[in-house]
Amino acid sequence: MLPYLICFSSSCFLLWFGQNIKKGQSEFFRWFIYGIALLIPIVFAGVRDLSVGTDVWIYSYPAFREACTVPNAESFSHTYYHWLGTSFLQLNFAISYITHNYHIFLFLLMLLQILFVFFGIYKWKDNFPIWLGMFAFYTFFFNQTLNQMRQTLALAIAFFGIKYIFERKFLYFCFWIILGCLSHKSVLLVLFYYPLFWYVNTYTSKKSKVLSFVVLLSLMAFLNPIVHFLTYFIPDANLAGRIWNYINNLKDNFPYKNLLFYSFLAFLFLNKRKTILSRFPTDIGNFLEALFIFIAVIQLLYYFSGSVNRILYNVTWWECFLIPIMFCSYKTLGRIGIIAICLFYWYSYYWLSFLDYTGTREYSSSILSNIF
Repeated sequence: MLPYLICFSSSCFLLWFGQNIKKGQSEFFRWFIYGIALLIPIVFAGVRDLSVGTDVWIYSYPAFREACTVPNAESFSHTYYHWLGTSFLQLNFAISYITHNYHIFLFLLMLLQILFVFFGIYKWKDNFPIWLGMFAFYTFFFNQTLNQMRQTLALAIAFFGIKYIFERKFLYFCFWIILGCLSHKSVLLVLFYYPLFWYVNTYTSKKSKVLSFVVLLSLMAFLNPIVHFLTYFIPDANLAGRIWNYINNLKDNFPYKNLLFYSFLAFLFLNKRKTILSRFPTDIGNFLEALFIFIAVIQLLYYFSGSVNRILYNVTWWECFLIPIMFCSYKTLGRIGIIAICLFYWYSYYWLSFLDYTGTREYSSSILSNIF
């Protein structure tokens, strides 16, 4: 646990330091500090042992070794070509053309993810500190990037493209989502953000909000038969089966932990609702409020299947915005509470509830051990 905390805290401190360099001073020095801050988690991921992240051995390392032997990206085995996605295989082949060192592949893969996330957050630097957005990313999603590498790469790309919703640049938004989809098809769910943005800013009455809430609960209540029906229209039988497996298998335990966490966030949000929404233009504020409610309520899907979290990742990445916004709306005691709850969530999720599930609990690095 300690290596992760050192990585997160040192990166966040440097991001805070860099953003607090006064305007008019050396911009080169500011971006040098940003670069060092981002290199910390990138190197941290790149030099890890291959035991950190179960998907390393399930597909990532075998696919990279195959990339080192094939003449072109179209020559991958049938299994990988129809499973791992075009862009992920192209990335494997491109890096293997430069080096056969898998640690460099891990380094460059994390470099791409961190840069997309950072510049997705950097757009909002005037609304909240950059380090807060990255802190939310580290505590909620960094461990996933060490394991579910295809999906987190796709989500990082989509996360960057979300800014075009607010600029009303639909084609730009679609471009980044489709680019991410080439790595993992589930990222197509992010397209839902655009009609949501339109709806909450077109229908702003309380009746419209209640109606959307009722529709959401109804869709969740009948999720299994709806998904089962829709899978008949998917020509790819393997894809249809995987989608069904994400939703099927009702769990016996209710998601108390998730509901408790989001209930706490809901209290913080509602307590400072006007302050939070005043930090943004009205259209963005309406969207963020609707999105917060959506993210909180959709946690009930955990009751359907443990695998459904792979779907929820596509919407919960917005916490990289919501957590910093709430933080900046509170004073010292509230800010300490928000930081504490984020750390507690990270600890309980990765170190208590899913010790073997994420495959990233114990960090080890023979490279760092040899150096230090």
